Amino acid sequence: MRNLTAILCFIITILAISLVPGSVKQADANGIERVGVGYIANTISGVDKRDAKVALEIMVRKIVVRNFPKVHSSCVIYPDLKAAVKAVENEEIDIMTMLSINYLEIRDRNILIPKFIGSIGGEPEESYVLLVKKEYNIKGISQLKNKKIIIQQGGSGVISLMWLDTLLMEQSFPESRFFFNSVKRIDKVSMAVLPVFFGQADACLVPRHAYETMVELNPQVGKSLDVLSESPGYLVTVSCFRSDMVENHQKIIQGQIEILDDAPEYQQLLNLFHLKSVIRYQPEYLSNVNKLYDTYHRLKPSSEQGN
Repeated sequence: MRNLTAILCFIITILAISLVPGSVKQADANGIERVGVGYIANTISGVDKRDAKVALEIMVRKIVVRNFPKVHSSCVIYPDLKAAVKAVENEEIDIMTMLSINYLEIRDRNILIPKFIGSIGGEPEESYVLLVKKEYNIKGISQLKNKKIIIQQGGSGVISLMWLDTLLMEQSFPESRFFFNSVKRIDKVSMAVLPVFFGQADACLVPRHAYETMVELNPQVGKSLDVLSESPGYLVTVSCFRSDMVENHQKIIQGQIEILDDAPEYQQLLNLFHLKSVIRYQPEYLSNVNKLYDTYHRLKPSSEQGN
């Protein structure tokens, strides 16, 4: 469910916007107020992108159109960062949810301002564990050379793989795609952990909180697997406002998000996506992932930069 955080941020943003007395954009010729909200497809996994869009549209109709018929919210899923940036620059999108590392790629362009993030258990960051089967007596990452590893798709997978590649390069090994015999990507954490548990794969890389949940449900998993290495906590996704959005509108939307706790629709969404809250972004939340991003690109061979 962690990988669906972006969807919840997306929907709650629309809910908050619907409460604003006046559109972020000017009313169109028909007097219908419009606002554009989007996110990049790599922020989620475990759900078909078309299904995600349908879910978003249904929720928008339920929450916004029912109560605020004059507000028109467009929901857009962009295939990549390039398409999302173009939409922001063309003022088609007012609010965008993306991976933290995607934000770092465009931060210097000053077209987006981070405003809020989704939180599980009150923690803004997510850490990852590299798991191996205890009976194989693997004590160092070097013993995984030419072995099989399973990782997640989507946002968590992108950031955890960057951490693993950095870990390898810091020990003078090549990146994972050259180091391992195969790198398999899956949607569900159980599909990564159980093959290692049953000896069908040599290692997996998953979010710590998801692994701990599996161990609570099946203690034998924890008894059979070892944590070979653990990452620091990293911010996965961030929701940003377009930098040229009227400042007063930004303040109003942020204020509405902070008073949504009593809204039944808001609580239903939190429960649905197993989130504790949507919280204001703080610059320090980017500290670890910024360090990872810089270290990765410093260690990555110059011939591969930009690939």
